[in-house]
Amino acid sequence: MTDAIKDKNHVPVIMGVSYVDGVTLVPITVNSTNGGLSVDKINTFAGTIDVNAIRDNNHNPVLMGVNSVDGTLIPVYVNPTNGAILTD
Repeated sequence: MTDAIKDKNHVPVIMGVSYVDGVTLVPITVNSTNGGLSVDKINTFAGTIDVNAIRDNNHNPVLMGVNSVDGTLIPVYVNPTNGAILTD
């Protein structure tokens, strides 16, 4: 399991869940040129959604969002290759 990288003030980076397997933690990346979040408009997650926040070994949870259909909480899925957040 990947642990969240921390800055010098011990603040962890935001993590998402890999869209490939739905359990592997992946650091979310930011474009170093403009500071925007990296996004992936091509891939989708087709597995069973876990409504509980997966945590790393240091108990840092993944980024969660609100399901647009029923309002339940779901993790944010990420491309494990480049850390880009999946978008629709």
